[in-house]
Amino acid sequence: EKEKNAFNFCLSNPFAWKPENCTNDSDDEEGELIAEPVIPTNKPCDPVKRLTTVWKEKCLPRLSSILGEGSGNAVYCDMDWSTRHGRVANLLQQLADEDDNYGLHLIVTTHPQVECFAQEFDASDPHMNYASSSSKSQRLRILTYAGTTSERRKLRGQFEDATGLADASFHVLVMSYSSFLKDYLHICQVPFQAVILDEGLSWMGVASADPNGSIGNMWDNGVWSSSDQNIGLAGTSHHQEWDFSWKKIPEEHIKSACIGLTARHRIVTASSMSVRLRDTLHAAPAASLVSFFLPQFTDVVREEWDRSR
Repeated sequence: EKEKNAFNFCLSNPFAWKPENCTNDSDDEEGELIAEPVIPTNKPCDPVKRLTTVWKEKCLPRLSSILGEGSGNAVYCDMDWSTRHGRVANLLQQLADEDDNYGLHLIVTTHPQVECFAQEFDASDPHMNYASSSSKSQRLRILTYAGTTSERRKLRGQFEDATGLADASFHVLVMSYSSFLKDYLHICQVPFQAVILDEGLSWMGVASADPNGSIGNMWDNGVWSSSDQNIGLAGTSHHQEWDFSWKKIPEEHIKSACIGLTARHRIVTASSMSVRLRDTLHAAPAASLVSFFLPQFTDVVREEWDRSR
């Protein structure tokens, strides 16, 4: 209890939420009990409350310029936290409209926020023919990845439909942290364009405070792929031999599987750039931010440091 109080962060822990009706932690076909799968409601963004003039004229161009330079990674701090979902959707739509970048994008968030993000996009429908559309720009479509083990396995069968083209059946994949961890290896085999970790700065902060703990090790070694030299392999086909319908992944494929998320753009969101530790307010961890923004530079510094010892 003393150790728990010592690391009292203002930023919320993305793993802290648990469904009230969850009484079984098993991941078996028959034994898994979770909340009802989330269904997109296609509720459009309110431009007055969410897409303000400040956002459109200052914030969005600034974020777009950051994603277009250097490593292409960004921390998005939104002070109006409760309405961030529409602005995140608008950022991804901007990538499609300006750069013809239709994903696949990934949003990982807490379970209660999955629907909030999903309602900002059009729903995925693999049976619709989008090729006949005459519009120059397509509104992004989203696939909500939720449900029981068998339901999620069925949804993974649609991953091949995410071609990255405007007429794809979906362009954005949204899921909870719980679903991400349960199907970790499957998700890591998909090359993404942009990966958004909602409240990801809290994860970064906890990992920085306890680098040898399980969360710290997961952040440093399991969240982002390092096999691509931190340059992103989005658009490649390194997952062609992977079967997303596997109930149990064969051992020989586990050994050759990609570890960590592969993405051209890594984006973490935050409601505040400060952290409270032992009743003292601290800025976000500088070393972790440098490593996130400049991963190649950090690797070079670490290599030279090890060599000098």
